[in-house]
Amino acid sequence: KGFFQFKGAIDEPTQAYFYGNRKFNNPDDANSILLFLEPRQMNVLFEVNDFKDGQITGSKTHAEYTIYNKQIEALQKKWKPMFDSLEQGRSVKDEKTINLVNNTQLPIYLKEHQNTSLHFIKQYPYSYVSASLLRKQTQELPLDSLRALFQLLSVAVKESRNGSFINDFITNGESLFIGTKAPDF
Repeated sequence: KGFFQFKGAIDEPTQAYFYGNRKFNNPDDANSILLFLEPRQMNVLFEVNDFKDGQITGSKTHAEYTIYNKQIEALQKKWKPMFDSLEQGRSVKDEKTINLVNNTQLPIYLKEHQNTSLHFIKQYPYSYVSASLLRKQTQELPLDSLRALFQLLSVAVKESRNGSFINDFITNGESLFIGTKAPDF
């Protein structure tokens, strides 16, 4: 009758996906949403075919994620003409347009997207969302930049699963610097 409840145990805010009756297997489906669960009671209210505008209460972390999402949505709106051009090029198999967009505009958009994420991390160093975003940057950022951003995070966030992953990534990367003893292999 449109209601559900589930219980479980988590020890820290945890990223999760909630799916309803999906029309296609894609995170952009109207019946799916990424959210942050917290180890406390939360309430969600979703309308079928409109999960993106659902109400989620009881999760400070998800509220922070909503702030980040609004920043990304504003960026995507700004770059909508570029996305439209790319989509149009793909629909008619116009390789010239696709290559032009991919080689000129898309890298600028991706850099702005990264800068938006990095700004959020600096602005919300106590947020588990920041650790999640920083983890996604481990392959993109130079090790010294990654280390500097990691140091900004609060102790609790550094000790989270994502924080531990980032710390291990930094430690392993530092062991490969020129002039250091090579790890066993």
